[in-house]
Amino acid sequence: MSNLQNKTVAVVGGGPAGSAAAIRCAILGCRVLLIDKARFPRDKVCGDGIPAKVLNLLSALHIPQEEVAALGYPIYGMTLHGPSAQKIALGSPQAFARAGSFCIPRKIFDHFLFEKARARANCVYSGRKVEKAEWNGKRWLLTFADASGEKPEADLLIAADGATSLLARKILGLPTGEAHRFWGIRQYFRGGPFPPLVRMFYDRRLLPGYFWIFPVAENRVNVGMMVPKAAIETVPIQKLFEQVRQTNGEVARYLENALPEEAAKGAPLPLGTLPGTRVSEGFVAIGDAASFVNPVTGGGIFSAMLSGIKAAEFGAKALSGKTTSLEALLEYERWWRRTLLPGFRAARWLARPLADFSRADALFSKMQKYRLLRNLFFAMYGQPLSRFFYLRPDFWARIVLMGSKAGK
Repeated sequence: MSNLQNKTVAVVGGGPAGSAAAIRCAILGCRVLLIDKARFPRDKVCGDGIPAKVLNLLSALHIPQEEVAALGYPIYGMTLHGPSAQKIALGSPQAFARAGSFCIPRKIFDHFLFEKARARANCVYSGRKVEKAEWNGKRWLLTFADASGEKPEADLLIAADGATSLLARKILGLPTGEAHRFWGIRQYFRGGPFPPLVRMFYDRRLLPGYFWIFPVAENRVNVGMMVPKAAIETVPIQKLFEQVRQTNGEVARYLENALPEEAAKGAPLPLGTLPGTRVSEGFVAIGDAASFVNPVTGGGIFSAMLSGIKAAEFGAKALSGKTTSLEALLEYERWWRRTLLPGFRAARWLARPLADFSRADALFSKMQKYRLLRNLFFAMYGQPLSRFFYLRPDFWARIVLMGSKAGK
């Protein structure tokens, strides 16, 4: 792409989405302003899982996978625990050679990506909150919340300012209704040793949400849960978290030799089924700011980084054509609806039987018995899916061939 060195992209938010967008914009030749209200390293409530599909995005950022792998604890499998203690496993702790996923605390992972972005950005505003963004028809004028008086300008504004995005609400008018939001809470524990497996517990008090135990080291685990608003209307989320941790027999057994090392922290999880567009004149929303969180797993790092990369690519294309009009940026809108939305909708469909105890219990019991049903569940569980994926022969061939089993 030509003539991009004089085009400025402002990326507001330095998490995985924003850092990916900033890096990709710089690689494509744009001038980049990277802005974040926090100073890195900073914490982020998350399960800390970095699946293989995230590692596969790193080539677009010119980052070797080995650098990220070195930061984390290798994961060799996943086990889902049903409402009546059913166990469904994918992978095996013995399959060490096939480990492709990792658990990396977000304080470490996000800082790593932010530093990569910092190295490529033309200007970094750390610890600076954007209070106002004004579009004059050609460029953005940004105002910080402090009294510095600085007003950086940009030809394209990429919003990566998280689940409570001020920019997405102000510019796009995205709603914040509870119908498209879960709530998460997380606490680190030390103890163990913990096997290199991630575990999700579908306790009846949390449905269609779940409780998780993700090891980030042999002697340290990320423990948390995600729940719909209805689950915490009468019981505060902190109290419910403690109740499940102490009274769910399977959870208590895995954590019996573990002690908390910090207070629990909570955060909203904006789901990808939220209606509305993610682009406007000279503006693109990505990651949590665009509400790109999977409605059944709560995972968002893959869609955050992928949307950041694609926003950079479509944005650079628009800038090279000397316009960031709504029409020019609609390519990004069409892309996410074609690439991300089918997976979000499939996840919402999958969450329906998980929302009711009887149906969820029957589903897990049947998955224990029927391998193809287990395979179908895992093929849709938090996976990116194409439009009309259910009509594709290769999707069903994968269901037949993939491995999964009832677990222990």
